[in-house]
Amino acid sequence: MIKSGYVGALKMTILEELVHSIQNNLYEENKKAVIEVNRINEDLAKIILALDDTTVTRLSDYLQLPAVPDEFPIAKRANLFFMLNPDNFIVNVLGPDVMTFTKVEIDPTIQQMVPQILEIYQRWLLPIQRHHAAFSTMEGMAEFSVQNILKDDEDFHQYLMTFMGTDISSYQVRKNMGKDFTEAVFAKHGKETFQILIRNPPTTRELKDPQAVPEKSAIVISDERQVRSVCCRVDFVFLRPKVQPGGKMPQACADTGIPKPEHTGADRKDQPDCKVAKGFAIRCEEPHVFDINAKRVPL
Repeated sequence: MIKSGYVGALKMTILEELVHSIQNNLYEENKKAVIEVNRINEDLAKIILALDDTTVTRLSDYLQLPAVPDEFPIAKRANLFFMLNPDNFIVNVLGPDVMTFTKVEIDPTIQQMVPQILEIYQRWLLPIQRHHAAFSTMEGMAEFSVQNILKDDEDFHQYLMTFMGTDISSYQVRKNMGKDFTEAVFAKHGKETFQILIRNPPTTRELKDPQAVPEKSAIVISDERQVRSVCCRVDFVFLRPKVQPGGKMPQACADTGIPKPEHTGADRKDQPDCKVAKGFAIRCEEPHVFDINAKRVPL
């Protein structure tokens, strides 16, 4: 029985690693987000280290931090950093719903003593949400695979009973945001689910409410001029379908609040252009059509 449990654990681990081995896009998205979060944390550390001793003492008292003797000024600032670090302060004080926030507010007293802190927290929101979404999706895809592929495997059942103290029924009903989202996408898209999730990581809002995920669709261009009225998201960046080199983003796109692209196909070597041709279907995650003559059809 013990040996069977170990074999079940090995099967689960191998399956998880196989899933993770194909998640290059998600891995890169997660890595970029984590690097940005760490950079913001470094900026906060520099701000706290630059505070004068009087402000450090007042702020520590206001936050009710443990007293630290004056002869250890760095230790005082370290306590402040760990308390005010966004990962601690925003999540633990404001709660997990911060993962869907677009802005934060800070105690005026704290902001008065550290004026830069609101800007730090605001900068932190987007990358931490990208990190949370990518990581949750990576783990969710792996758990979805384990639960569906090993659901009838006796060794895996033995692993759950021997080492986890549970059974397959209890294991399958555990709440997991990433797994639940993967299941919701699978219900709509079947075998294309992993490709969709890897190419187009969900937002934290989509993770929280997987039933709100829109159906994929395509834009069929019947006239080359209509391409000026279409914006499509391809691998995290809203790209302008290339009409003329150096062309500008159509005004209609800007008016919708869609982020303007940092790059276009003209200067992104790793990103193909949205091809323009009569009758060519542009596959989009969230298409926005402004020309009534452009047809939207389900994929």
